[in-house]
Amino acid sequence: MTNTSIPESTRYYCQFVPDVPSAEPTVASSRMPITRPSTAAHSTATTFKAKSTLDTASGAWIQVANTTGILWTGVAADSTGKYLAACSNGNGTFVSNDYGWTWIDTQNLKNISLFNIASSASGATVIVSSLTTGPSTGGVYISTNYGYNWTKTSLSTSEYWYGVSCDDSGQNMAALHDAQFTSGTIYYSTDGGATWSNSNAPNKDWSAIACDSTGQYLVANTYDSTVLGGGMYRSNDYGQRWTSGDIDAQSWYSIASDSSGENVVSVNHGGGIFTSSNGGGIWHGQTNPGLAWFSVASDSTGMYLMVAASDGGIYRSVDYGKDWYDSGASALGGWTSVAMDSTGQRVFATSSNHGMYLSLIHISEPTRQAEI
Repeated sequence: MTNTSIPESTRYYCQFVPDVPSAEPTVASSRMPITRPSTAAHSTATTFKAKSTLDTASGAWIQVANTTGILWTGVAADSTGKYLAACSNGNGTFVSNDYGWTWIDTQNLKNISLFNIASSASGATVIVSSLTTGPSTGGVYISTNYGYNWTKTSLSTSEYWYGVSCDDSGQNMAALHDAQFTSGTIYYSTDGGATWSNSNAPNKDWSAIACDSTGQYLVANTYDSTVLGGGMYRSNDYGQRWTSGDIDAQSWYSIASDSSGENVVSVNHGGGIFTSSNGGGIWHGQTNPGLAWFSVASDSTGMYLMVAASDGGIYRSVDYGKDWYDSGASALGGWTSVAMDSTGQRVFATSSNHGMYLSLIHISEPTRQAEI
């Protein structure tokens, strides 16, 4: 891939034509045509570049995008951590193709309350959900060129859409539907989002969803609802049928799965961190601070985990969630999402207060120099 150089005079907020991955075709398939970004369209794109040094041995956090005024709502990484996509509330989508060191504003999906984002193992296929209703802004969107361009799916544009999931291939997906807190269900797709089917999931206030590497095994959680009830559910047939786990209704906010679908972790807003080693059937509460947990991420084995709190820091586990350690991000706060590569060594986090952050954990690569 050819790298685009950045002029010395615009080190922090530069304007240039981004390097759209050349391996992706202009039209991904006959079902979902994708238009490659034009030079004119991206000549005004904003790129956010890292500004600080990083101690890679300790896993310290480095700010890679100082984006004041942007409310980040989600970030997704490919298996290597090279290709990333992030969504926001009102400011559209952003992408990175250099392990998170620079971020490009795609100028797409603006003025939409985007909520959650997930990607395939290659990063080429991305799915994002919207809480904005209306024919031009609502629904669920799919990208097949790493998040640069988006196509609206056939799912309803008059409802709220919360958590989304995507398997490694980018073919098996799921999306959580909520009819403005009065009813909800789970939709699934086995053809990359071209068509969708309603599952047998019960009527709940669905919150978050995750899947294994194949998309066959899924877990989903719900908000605590006095009207619809809550809890944790799982599926072993690509999202068609759902059964409940052994945990009651709580304010579940996020959920993550390893590549096998066996090791699962979920966070309760103010209630704690819970893990399961049998695909969400039986859950165990873990000892941890009672923070407003907002997001969770897992590596491919389920051994390395990260959880983020909106009113605190980011905590790390290296033993399947048994013990947790402060990663050193408590002073920043406002964390809204966290993601990692398949090894758990590259971790990405978004903050509503301070922008985008990257942490490298025991990776042998040169320390980045501060850009002045």
